[in-house]
Amino acid sequence: MSTELHRLLQRQLRKCAYGTEELSSEEQLEKLLPLVHRVYVDADQDRYTLERSLDLSSKEMATLNSQLEEDRNRLRNILESMREGVVSADASGRIEYCNPRLLELLGCSAEELEGAQLVETLFESGSDGETNLRPLVAGLRDADHFQLDGVEVKRQGAKPFPATVKVKVLHAADAVVGFVILIEDLTEAQQAKLEIDRARIQAEAAERATAAKAEFLANMSHEIRTPMTAILGYVDLLADASLDRETFEEYHGIIQRNGQHLLAIVNDILDLSKAEAGGVEIEEVEVDVRALVQDVSDLARQRADEKQLALEVIAEGKLPAKIESDPTRLKQILINLVGNAIKFTETGSVVIRVVGDESESELRIRVEDTGVGMNEDQQARIFEAFSQAEASTSRRFGGTGLGLAISRQLARLLGGDIRVTSALNVGSQFEVCLPIAESVEWEDAQAMFGAPEQAPAPPTPATESRSYDLRVLVVDDTRDNRVLLSRILSKVGCTVSTAENGQQAIDLVLGRSTNERPTFDLILMDMFMPVKDGYTASAELRTEGYEGTIVALTANASDVDRQRCLEAGCDNHLSKPISKSRLMAQLESVLSA
Repeated sequence: MSTELHRLLQRQLRKCAYGTEELSSEEQLEKLLPLVHRVYVDADQDRYTLERSLDLSSKEMATLNSQLEEDRNRLRNILESMREGVVSADASGRIEYCNPRLLELLGCSAEELEGAQLVETLFESGSDGETNLRPLVAGLRDADHFQLDGVEVKRQGAKPFPATVKVKVLHAADAVVGFVILIEDLTEAQQAKLEIDRARIQAEAAERATAAKAEFLANMSHEIRTPMTAILGYVDLLADASLDRETFEEYHGIIQRNGQHLLAIVNDILDLSKAEAGGVEIEEVEVDVRALVQDVSDLARQRADEKQLALEVIAEGKLPAKIESDPTRLKQILINLVGNAIKFTETGSVVIRVVGDESESELRIRVEDTGVGMNEDQQARIFEAFSQAEASTSRRFGGTGLGLAISRQLARLLGGDIRVTSALNVGSQFEVCLPIAESVEWEDAQAMFGAPEQAPAPPTPATESRSYDLRVLVVDDTRDNRVLLSRILSKVGCTVSTAENGQQAIDLVLGRSTNERPTFDLILMDMFMPVKDGYTASAELRTEGYEGTIVALTANASDVDRQRCLEAGCDNHLSKPISKSRLMAQLESVLSA
């Protein structure tokens, strides 16, 4: 065996720790060969085991790397699909990562935010968010996590948005290594809450309106049935033939008063309906302020005297002598306010105070009383339709609860408004404010109201003693109305004929039913009838050459309806129920024509 091989075996044997003695002969070598073979077999086995282990470790590492990549992708997908914004920062507060939602919320790009300071990026200086987060980033506050609700987060190029901010502090070896912040935009949540609150308020308002209408119907039933009971009851009493004149007049007065009360209720309902539908027509004419206020005072004085209340008109400062407004609607407002003041005042006084504000170009008419007054909640509801200060009010004082709602709507149609101040058990003040033209002439209030002009004496109304030699045709589909008008007209000397509808009236006037054409001085024409209504009949009569007076009778009292009647060919318009004095005035007009 060569010397090189000998030395190689010696080295291997030393490595295997089988001895270090020199190998001196072939015999000794042969003895060692089995041992060397075993050493090499063991070494080869060890090598195989090591290679096998290394191969398995590489596969496991590849598997672990694959799982890690899957987890990383899953986390990225989660972060990118979140509705909340997510931002992470290092221990110094420098931004390292932002998810797409946060970029959308802040209106920034990833490049703009990378490395930016966390606190300055998210919050305005001095805001709640900045005050709470800065000490944490600076290491002046110790916390693992916390939440800020309703803080304002900055948005580039827009106003801050409300958000919930959740902060998580990351630790390693008891040291802060970073921060993770989750930001939830509350804009939609707040909007949804507003919608819910709005729906709740609307539902509550609808519920209150339903309750108010139900209460109104109950009150209305009472208001209508009470005078109706009196009317029907006293009508039965009038059938007693043994009644003396004084008792008869008493019963007659009761029936008339209750009928007027019913008419006022109907007018209130119609006024409210027209006001809410925008059907009220407002005219602008010259109005004498002193005369209008004095007229309202005169109309209310009897009721005040009956309750032994002082009723005063007080004018202060300078006032416009004339204003441009609707005298009928303004008077309606003031009559309602003064009437309420008298109704709700048991002792003390009612004052109509007239004040002008030249700098604001405004006229203020304030109705003050010393009555029951109202608390703040009652004042907030007092102008609602079908509402009174409280349920017991209608039972104690009566009324439909429509007057103030109508009055405010009318005041606003006149360009003004009604304001109220009140104290419970002290009294109330209702102030009508009206705009006036800057060009009006202002006069001293005391001079205007201190020496009121003597009102001209009203014309003497026509009475039944006056005789009217007129031929009248009454056209109405209701028998009771035809009989009523016929008797009233017959008593004052008129010759009366009747017809049930427009077609009968045409046939009668043109002589088609009698073969002679009578001459009627006046036709009282109901406008709503079967077969042929009054509008059509009036137009046909004019076409056929009838030149006498046609007066429309209708339950509609609006200016629009009056104009429609005139366009159909009528000369005038009387609204139902027909006032006897107005009917007599119409006879006077025909007679003097």
